[in-house]
Amino acid sequence: MRITSAVFRLAIKHCECSNPLDNVERATPAAEEIRPGEVSAHDGGESTDPDSVLSPIETQKLIGVSRPALERALFETAYLTGAREDELLAYSSA
Repeated sequence: MRITSAVFRLAIKHCECSNPLDNVERATPAAEEIRPGEVSAHDGGESTDPDSVLSPIETQKLIGVSRPALERALFETAYLTGAREDELLAYSSA
């Protein structure tokens, strides 16, 4: 929905039209930034332990030893976008 809304905003800049998504309610809450030590209002009180997250160097090593093609593409996409496992698997089966 964000991309579609951005496209409409760009169209509005260049012509006389309105954004039909301005009044649409989000199906899921908007993403929020969580700082170290904070707990998200949407995670049920659970937070991610920073020690369980790969560092950029560890991530590059993982990508380096992954098989070319789909496996490497999934790891790189996860790293660059923050996509979750289910989101990545939906792309791979599409």
